[in-house]
Amino acid sequence: MKKILSIIFCAGLMLSLYSQEVSTQAEEQSTNLISKKGISILPEKGEYSIGIDATPFLNYLGSIMNWGAGTAPSFSTPNDIYGIGISGKYMKTNNTAYRINLYTEATTYKNYYSVRKSELTPDVLAPQYAEDVSISNYENFTLTFGIEKRRGKSRVQGIYGIDAIIGVDASQLNYEYGNPITVDFNTPEIYLNSYGVNGERLIESSTENNYIFGARGFVGVEFFFGPKISLGGELSYALRYRTQGNTQNTYEYWSTTDLRVNEITRNVDYKGYMSLGLLTNTAGSINLNFYF
Repeated sequence: MKKILSIIFCAGLMLSLYSQEVSTQAEEQSTNLISKKGISILPEKGEYSIGIDATPFLNYLGSIMNWGAGTAPSFSTPNDIYGIGISGKYMKTNNTAYRINLYTEATTYKNYYSVRKSELTPDVLAPQYAEDVSISNYENFTLTFGIEKRRGKSRVQGIYGIDAIIGVDASQLNYEYGNPITVDFNTPEIYLNSYGVNGERLIESSTENNYIFGARGFVGVEFFFGPKISLGGELSYALRYRTQGNTQNTYEYWSTTDLRVNEITRNVDYKGYMSLGLLTNTAGSINLNFYF
């Protein structure tokens, strides 16, 4: 008798679990929209997605609408670690996804400044000019990964969730001066910076890697304008922990002892300086997503 009851109990449990699974699958299937060609519009369990920053395409469209030049769109990332460069998702269920976002940046900026040229016999009526140049290099790598939930039964889907954040960045500044330091001009005219002790002027400043850790909550909307294709936007709040790397500064100056230009390097030790803060990504991000 006990064996029969055990068999009945196990069969009932298995039937209950099976019925629950079928019910869940049916519920998930019923919430999806179907296009005129019989294709599911919304993402489904087991599907993946790739997302890119939609800003270049929107700028291109806006330029065309305003009779502008309409330069061709290019893939890029916004200057914000919380903007999405390239993103990926895996749909665990129809309404839950695991997601990962990758943001990378390697930029170089050059700025030019006009300055009076150092001359022993300058012509007041026809002054000569030289050019100071600043060159800044910045590198950033940020990875976020987390879980996303969605709500809605129409083409407009509300999304929300949480991401973990890890990242690293570094920067370097170089200065090129139009007027060289010489025996006649120990401290020639410069536009950038100013002379320090013993007539020193900065020629290079580099910062060691800064490390970023944190978490963010996000909320947004996805609009499916076609089967498996959406345009989405997000806003987020982030709690970020950031370390500060040491800085190394190199200067050049005229040595009255050696009668030549010498260089000296000084380190700025931040002694483990770190910052903790709550950041708001009020600008948000706009993304173009493809599900398959």
